[in-house]
Amino acid sequence: MEILKVQLDKVKTAGNELFGYRDKISVCQSNIETIYKNLRSKIVCEEQIGKRLRELSTAMEKSYEDMETMGEKLDTICYLYDKTEKGIAGSCTETVSYGNTKIFDQNGSYGGDQFAPAALAEDKESDEWKDLVAIIQNTYPNIKDPEETEALMQKLKSEGCGYVAMVNMIFIEYEGREKEFEEDFGFPMYKNGELNYNELLVDIYCRTDNHNKNWLGKDKYYKNEDYTYGTDEGDGFFYWLNFKNRRKLDETGNGQDCETMAYRMNLYMKEKGVDRKVKVENVELSPDHLQYTQLTDGKYVVVSAKNFELFNSDNSSATGGERVGTEMRHVMIVTGVTSDGRYIVSTNGGKFYLDPKECESMEFYAYS
Repeated sequence: MEILKVQLDKVKTAGNELFGYRDKISVCQSNIETIYKNLRSKIVCEEQIGKRLRELSTAMEKSYEDMETMGEKLDTICYLYDKTEKGIAGSCTETVSYGNTKIFDQNGSYGGDQFAPAALAEDKESDEWKDLVAIIQNTYPNIKDPEETEALMQKLKSEGCGYVAMVNMIFIEYEGREKEFEEDFGFPMYKNGELNYNELLVDIYCRTDNHNKNWLGKDKYYKNEDYTYGTDEGDGFFYWLNFKNRRKLDETGNGQDCETMAYRMNLYMKEKGVDRKVKVENVELSPDHLQYTQLTDGKYVVVSAKNFELFNSDNSSATGGERVGTEMRHVMIVTGVTSDGRYIVSTNGGKFYLDPKECESMEFYAYS
């Protein structure tokens, strides 16, 4: 029976240990309950925070929409203001020189057009084109190919702004002296009832382009003035004369500066036997009617402009919002100024307005 004897002291010890484990479990249960309650509290708090953040996000989205609406309204206000301002500018006063001349006709051509000769090539059977070809061949007798003739007119189109300014000056000088004009230059001042800009333009271009004074002070024809050292890569651009003097098609030119314009104009007049020597000087010209009137008394003023936009009389863009003269300066004769601070210019046969605020660089030259 000794083997079945219960050791109560050990049972009591084990019981006490169980009670200890129970208490620990109770503590753990209490801790778990606390954690659970804390988690629920945090979840509720997070839900509240999340709800508030969503409210803030919605409010920010509404603010964004309100700001966008406000921006659109401001754009409308700016547009209406600009339109009103331009409407006021459109009624501003103009101070012009050569106001009574037919050269700058409000209802017709407003001076010469460097694009016009090339455009005549579209109808090579027209009398106007044939007359231009005759003038070209008088200077360049070796040019027989119609493609070469047309290429030369395309080159004039690309660099002819300075020559157009010369032509405008000559026509103003000869206005009312039509007979003398024909005697001096060899073709009529008027053709088909219109001023004969094209023949004078082509003649002066062919006879003087690429002519410059050399270091000895003598005239020299620089055949490579417009030449770019390279070969045709099939991109449609060709060269007029290469370094081996081989004739090629070339439709691009490098233009001329305003001092060279005076030299070539004098060269042309001398060749035609006209006793008239042109002088040029760099001048300052603000769009002030009094200064302009004084400066143009017996003189012609041209502007050499770079990277600019031209405008019509109603202040709409004449260049489709595009900037012109970005690579090569563009020369225009200044025919007047406006009371709102713009210059009136003649280019491409039209009357346009040059705003100093819309032009990167301007240089003025007076010819007398």
